[in-house]
Amino acid sequence: MPQAIEESPPAPGWPEDGLTLLELVWPIPRGGWLLSWRGRDLTNNRGPLHDALVLAFRFDAYLGSIRCKVQRACGASIRIDDIGRWSSARVDGLMLRRTLSCDVVRVTGATPCSLVDSTTGHESVRALAEEFAVQLEAADLTISDAPKGQGRETLIKRLSLASQWTAEKYGDESKRFAEAYPEAVEILPPDRYGDLVLLPALGCPNSRCSFCAFYKDRRFRMMNDGEFANHLDAVCDFMGESVSARHGIFLGSASALSLSQRLLVSRLVRIGERLGTRKRGVGAFWDPDHCPERTSDEWAVLQEHGLRTAYLGLETGLASLRANLGKSADMERLLTRVRNARDSGLSLGVMVLAGIGGTHEIDAHIEESAAVIDAMELSPKDLVFVSPLVGARDRRPLNEEAVRLHAALAQRTGAKVAPYAADKFHYYS
Repeated sequence: MPQAIEESPPAPGWPEDGLTLLELVWPIPRGGWLLSWRGRDLTNNRGPLHDALVLAFRFDAYLGSIRCKVQRACGASIRIDDIGRWSSARVDGLMLRRTLSCDVVRVTGATPCSLVDSTTGHESVRALAEEFAVQLEAADLTISDAPKGQGRETLIKRLSLASQWTAEKYGDESKRFAEAYPEAVEILPPDRYGDLVLLPALGCPNSRCSFCAFYKDRRFRMMNDGEFANHLDAVCDFMGESVSARHGIFLGSASALSLSQRLLVSRLVRIGERLGTRKRGVGAFWDPDHCPERTSDEWAVLQEHGLRTAYLGLETGLASLRANLGKSADMERLLTRVRNARDSGLSLGVMVLAGIGGTHEIDAHIEESAAVIDAMELSPKDLVFVSPLVGARDRRPLNEEAVRLHAALAQRTGAKVAPYAADKFHYYS
């Protein structure tokens, strides 16, 4: 319930819609507040303000500082961090998000996200922050029960900082990102989108995949001790305090679990010493065909050092189709390795593709994939992802195949089956 509500009759000149002057202080978990305020035009005092301001801010226990959101009732909004960098904004009816590499992405419902001109995007958000700062400066607004120094002045300061982040400054930030990440972060499992990504290895150990659009011509290379230490330092320096807002850690690139047991334990130990434990633990991609054959005991050791989930691309259970894709057709060997990992208590995420092979193989692909998923004996803590191979077929038949595949898998496993639109991923700030 609200701690305090003060309401006054409508001021003269307000439209007959029941709108009143309202100040509402509402506690938010972890010690924050939500404040709604409605009043007259903040810039010229000419009359009622129809697109009222709604100001929200909160303490984020994982961030360690205030993350601020300012939103107008008409829909314009901006989220900024403690040093003024924007993370998401709604400007002129467009929902925009900033990636850590400072690309600007237009986000729309079911349509794949698309990049927009970065200079235009950053400058439009900067102008919005400047506008909000001016409006908030003119507002007669107080926040009851807010900690000393945490009120309108804090919001104005955050907005003023955001208005100083020009497109050129974001260009410099993009260069810092490239220095921290020697390889682009182009794909993550959907349950790991908010993770902090670290790269103990680059590229992919399987150079024969015929369908992968992410790692072609990228030679697999493990970072040595010095390289990884420098990478970890650079990522932590780049992220700053916001590193604490990342609830999980993901080891890239295509198959970090292809590292030797000794090297992988060493990397996990170093990560734990620097970043501690996270709510979602550590996840990583796993190519069982190009990876040390670990016993259940060896998998258990990795879990002791933070590993929580391994994600593997089954793609299909049809052996002949797997071979055509450049993957191993030895399904028994694959199942043995999966069971060793599963028996250790490790959680698994398994990707199955829709849209691979010819239309004459669809039925066999669905049937055999469901059979292999069944043989893995997955549990409710595991995940199975159905991912359409974009561009393989027209969107409608591809979606129809994905629906059929999803239904067949759900009937044969205790794991949760979920859609996975890989073309929607960006490494967001």
